Amino acid sequence: MAARAQDVCVINVRGRAGLQQQLVIASGLSQRHSHACAEAVAWQLREKARQHLQQQQQQDVADNSSSSSSNSSSDVEQLLPPLSVLGDASSDWAVLDAGAVVVHVLTERARRFYNLEGLWGGAQGRFITWLKPEQLVETKDTIGRQGVSSSSSTGAAAR
Repeated sequence: MAARAQDVCVINVRGRAGLQQQLVIASGLSQRHSHACAEAVAWQLREKARQHLQQQQQQDVADNSSSSSSNSSSDVEQLLPPLSVLGDASSDWAVLDAGAVVVHVLTERARRFYNLEGLWGGAQGRFITWLKPEQLVETKDTIGRQGVSSSSSTGAAAR
């Protein structure tokens, strides 16, 4: 099963939550699914960082600035903060802290109870957008399938 979260929204919290600039809040179908969705976002961020490094290295080789063409995991870690998902597969809430963007994936029950949209979005109208299913992150489960876009609004927000 593809790790696709539901009811994804992005909220601007710039200036209200330390270094964080955006919250991504989504629902998972179950506890295990919520955790898998957060892990899928972490995987996608790492993949995007690897692609960025490859493009940089290819440009360096073309410019004769560098002859190295491999990218190590330490190079990827320099582009991204350490990525880990908090909350295990048996919890109602999984969190991925990606620096300026924090991704929360909750079960429907937990999402209603904690009401993060009301807490952070509130009456101030700080919602950036509700994302449509076709705008969601491409994962290792969905790459190459028809109907999955190669560009990702969630990934762009998380970069």
